[in-house]
Amino acid sequence: MKLGINVIFSLVAILAASSGCGSDGSANIFARQPSVHVTVLWDLTGPMSARPQGEEVLGLLGIRNDHLYCGYTYRMRSLSSVNLTDVFEASIPPENSLTGDDIRRVAAIRRFKKAVQGKIDSAARQKSSDEPYSVLYATIAQELNQLANHPAADTKTCLIYSDLTENSQDGNYYSASELARITAKPENVIAALNRKVPLSDLHGLTVYLVYRPRSNADERRFSAIASMYRSMLERRGATVIIGSNIITH
Repeated sequence: MKLGINVIFSLVAILAASSGCGSDGSANIFARQPSVHVTVLWDLTGPMSARPQGEEVLGLLGIRNDHLYCGYTYRMRSLSSVNLTDVFEASIPPENSLTGDDIRRVAAIRRFKKAVQGKIDSAARQKSSDEPYSVLYATIAQELNQLANHPAADTKTCLIYSDLTENSQDGNYYSASELARITAKPENVIAALNRKVPLSDLHGLTVYLVYRPRSNADERRFSAIASMYRSMLERRGATVIIGSNIITH
């Protein structure tokens, strides 16, 4: 009888070591499978060379054959001349791999990936235009807070494709005097923004600020604003990566 119990415990240990979809490839088979959440914000207020790419987004979601039973959520929202913009969201909940149907799960994952790719392709076809206003911070802060407070997300990533150049009641970063204030006294600007929309605790979030400058002046402006955003987000616990594209491999 003792031998039988030992065999059962050994079998459970082997299954636990070889199943699951954590970053190290192992997880307790009886625990809830992890969930990955990726939010994309893309700026339509001016021409943007850097745009969301399906390969980049799907790479960050990390869908693999040995991660089929993780949960996945993709959320997408535009940055525009107004704050109230449409939100797209697609998700597939986590399941227990012991009770799941592999064939059905593979089909569900395929539909999810098709929906994500389709929305990204649709966004790529949408034309940007030089809008008179750019309401950026409020929308970005709302989405970061939504992601931070998502109860089921274990891995949280936000991709922000924008030059971050606000032109709203929250500030006009095209103004030379305002840009000088951002460079010299970013703390004052950060405090004013947080009074508008306070940021939640962002620990556990990775935020990509993605932009491809078109000129030296453009790059200097973006660098100053992105540096301010980095300081603002990192003090709330986020990991911030600034670049002209996303590296997922």
